[in-house]
Amino acid sequence: MWLVLYVGLGLALALVLAIALILVTHVEDWSRDLTTNYAATSGDAADLRLRPIDAAANPAELAAVVVRCAAELPRWQLLERTDESREVRLHFVRTTGLVGYKDDIRVRIVLAGDASQLSAESQSRIGKGDLGQNPRNLRELLGKIRASLP
Repeated sequence: MWLVLYVGLGLALALVLAIALILVTHVEDWSRDLTTNYAATSGDAADLRLRPIDAAANPAELAAVVVRCAAELPRWQLLERTDESREVRLHFVRTTGLVGYKDDIRVRIVLAGDASQLSAESQSRIGKGDLGQNPRNLRELLGKIRASLP
């Protein structure tokens, strides 16, 4: 009887410690990550990695780079692509590895003079907080795109 109780308490303690470890290692901004399930690029973002990308390419050329970069990322899938004369919109879904949660990432590329500007947003389909996953989604994709541009 006591053995079962001790084993149960040990498992409960291990679970609590595992959850605490996940929170400590994944949450970067405690004021945001527990209450927000959305992130977007912004011209004045404090994190420079979350600023829009300006590229010397037309929207279709830049979209090809984005699609190629996303295809190299694990568990990313292109769901939809919309091409217009001065704009390309891409919709990706990223699925988490352990539980299979899905985040929608939308990329918008617009013609701005001789160049294009890329903006993006990421939103979790469920939950009130994302533990920082949506900003990580954007940083992962935008970082790969920036590294691929001349």
